[in-house]
Amino acid sequence: MHGIRAEVVLALTMCDQVFEDNGVYEMVITSLKDGTHSPGSWHYSGWAADIRSKNVGSTEHKNIILEKMRSTLGSQWEVILEHLGNPNEHYHVEPSPSMKANK
Repeated sequence: MHGIRAEVVLALTMCDQVFEDNGVYEMVITSLKDGTHSPGSWHYSGWAADIRSKNVGSTEHKNIILEKMRSTLGSQWEVILEHLGNPNEHYHVEPSPSMKANK
């Protein structure tokens, strides 16, 4: 994972545990520094990750995992379920604005 911040690797490890604890035994990272993102995206500097959500199941289960990832990572991280119901649906994980201000 060249160029990926150690903090992101730790956050993803914690998210993987949330997935397992909630019956989803394969967390798939769909984007780190690769792909096309908006200008200024934290992906390009190794500070953001996208995680597949289509394999989670129902919208209710997706939202449960979303809230558990948020509580597990704490206020230093933002976790967003983007494009729900669309082909590009995924969880997006990046540092919170307060954490970004210190980087």
